[in-house]
Amino acid sequence: KPPLTPHAPPLNVASLQGVQIKELFDILVSQDSNVTESSPGKTPYISSSQQNNGIAAFVYGSPSQDANTITVARNGSVGSAFYHSYAYCASPDDVRILKPKFVMNKYSALFLTVLIEKEKYRYAYGRKFGTKRLKETKIFLPVKSAGVPDWEYMEKFIKARPFSVNL
Repeated sequence: KPPLTPHAPPLNVASLQGVQIKELFDILVSQDSNVTESSPGKTPYISSSQQNNGIAAFVYGSPSQDANTITVARNGSVGSAFYHSYAYCASPDDVRILKPKFVMNKYSALFLTVLIEKEKYRYAYGRKFGTKRLKETKIFLPVKSAGVPDWEYMEKFIKARPFSVNL
């Protein structure tokens, strides 16, 4: 299938600017029970898995976390980042939840998850990607004048990728 938009403007690497994750997101810790203490059900449970968008199981009960957020594994598959367009429950030990301070759509979220994952090499089981390190981590974004992230460009960039029509 063709991309949603045939072309994205070229990325000007010189125009990228470092932005701390804490400037873009509130970093939250789930208050959910561990998956081993939950009964099977229909609510996605996000853990430190690198597969299945981080979903480790489906549990009984109402979701506790909002849709339109990103999770980042701090244990296990440290640094794995996933966008969730749906509400879910999450491991309090294994993931941190990034709740946007801006209007985020699935395209800008996917752009950001790739940049967050690029930081994986810095972390491991013995050097966790916890709340403090997440807050201080900088990701390099295309910006408009005055240092405002260029969300429109990020959306166009993702929509120009092959198979973007499947998102």
